[in-house]
Amino acid sequence: VAAAKEIMRTAAAVTTAVRAVPELRLLGEPALSVICFAARDPARLNIFNVADALTARGWSLSICQNPGCIHLCVTHVHTADGVAAKFAEDLAWAVRDVIDAPKGKYKDGMGAIYGLAATIPDRSMVAGLAVDYLDALYTA
Repeated sequence: VAAAKEIMRTAAAVTTAVRAVPELRLLGEPALSVICFAARDPARLNIFNVADALTARGWSLSICQNPGCIHLCVTHVHTADGVAAKFAEDLAWAVRDVIDAPKGKYKDGMGAIYGLAATIPDRSMVAGLAVDYLDALYTA
């Protein structure tokens, strides 16, 4: 029970951190430990690049589409002292870095893959492209 309370307390802190970044919006009101968020203006902020920036800082987030968003599943590991504050700091930094980045800084990574997949009008092609990408990635 204590671990669950710590996780919920940390999830609330992460939710507050997301709300504190004006360029982001929560998708839904987190009832448990998964906090999902997206860019308020996807034309100005590529949320997939934010995920890449956070990954570079050691965070493990999940990327979702339709709408493009990322989520953090808060676990007991995140309840350690200072972790929620570090996420808040890194999240604010990542958003600023993506907005201010020179063209091409985020041309690689999962942001590029998910961004490309989101622009393909024929959704039936996405699975085949994903398989080809992973095949090339793991045979290189």
